[in-house]
Amino acid sequence: MEAVKKSITETDLAEATKRTLFSRLTRLMETEPFPKSIVKKVIPSITANQSSQLAYLQSVMSLSRISEDFKKMVTPKQLRDILKESEKLKEVESERRDKGEKRDNDIDWNDVKKCKDKFPIGSEERLIYLLYTELPPLRADYTPMQIVDSVDDATDENMNYYVKSKKPFMLINVYKTSSKYGQQRLDVTPELAKAIPQKQKFLFEFNDEPMSANTLSKKVARAFKRYCDIHVTINTLRRSYAKMSMSLSKEEQIDAALTQGHSLSVHKEYGRRGQEKSEKS
Repeated sequence: MEAVKKSITETDLAEATKRTLFSRLTRLMETEPFPKSIVKKVIPSITANQSSQLAYLQSVMSLSRISEDFKKMVTPKQLRDILKESEKLKEVESERRDKGEKRDNDIDWNDVKKCKDKFPIGSEERLIYLLYTELPPLRADYTPMQIVDSVDDATDENMNYYVKSKKPFMLINVYKTSSKYGQQRLDVTPELAKAIPQKQKFLFEFNDEPMSANTLSKKVARAFKRYCDIHVTINTLRRSYAKMSMSLSKEEQIDAALTQGHSLSVHKEYGRRGQEKSEKS
């Protein structure tokens, strides 16, 4: 696996994309009976969600192009089967979008906002709630995020930052579409600022290192299940927010779209159909 990770590291992919591939590679290789039965057993045992299955299938194809070591694990027949299954899932997604079908776990933004008082003040879950409701919901881009005293300390382009100035803000350098939209600056509300830990190096950390994006995603889902009794993912929150923001002014819609890392047209599609389309170059 280390050889495959080395190949990923040496690509010119965005850091967020590399982290996603690292995470999916680890999950695939830890799931029996990998490298056999990837389509029929491995990926279905990782996730039952068809959109997530498609993402894993596409990651397998990407890894086979990036790494000769990975390609040796997966037979040509498997790659063909993976391509065929991907096309099937794409067609299912396309039909759902054409029908304007609502996903089972889509929720109204008002229902999300109603949960606020259920999250204990001072808890990590409260911080998670505020991050994903006080600001336009990002992906799992709050890690890696370093806490610094001054913008002068925010020098690493491969790190996101929370700056503890008189008017605190976040600098988002590392995210999925950063190559297109560049650095994002997000002003932080006083309530959110109070919820951010002051004695940590990173906003979310484990053993003094940044928490993985995959771990943060799981924490978000667990927090909303525990305190709101609703099943959500980060993408559920992003879809819900996008739908709500369609009632805002055009300028506010554009600002919300760009902050979430996509164009206004994609933002509208995301909110209307509950499906985020990939960014076009």
